[in-house]
Amino acid sequence: MAVFSVIPFICVSHISDSQLCPVISHDLDLHIPPLVGGVIGYVTNDIAIRMSFRPHAAKHIMGWRVPFTPGIIPKEKGRIAEAVGTAISDNIK
Repeated sequence: MAVFSVIPFICVSHISDSQLCPVISHDLDLHIPPLVGGVIGYVTNDIAIRMSFRPHAAKHIMGWRVPFTPGIIPKEKGRIAEAVGTAISDNIK
């Protein structure tokens, strides 16, 4: 929100036509939130995909298994393969 409060000051001090200031501030109000939301969504989806597939093997620290290792897909690969095989064989008949 601090960025939006600085914009009118910049407009008044650097632009002689005061009619442009509301347009600039209004455009920022409309464009910044979707851009920030898109970046946040991209980062969280990237982390979720990486956590699903990596690491491939369990990691241990002093004998304790580190949580979320291995990733959910490598950890459950046998069960997933069986479920996919069953689904395919049931639908091919």
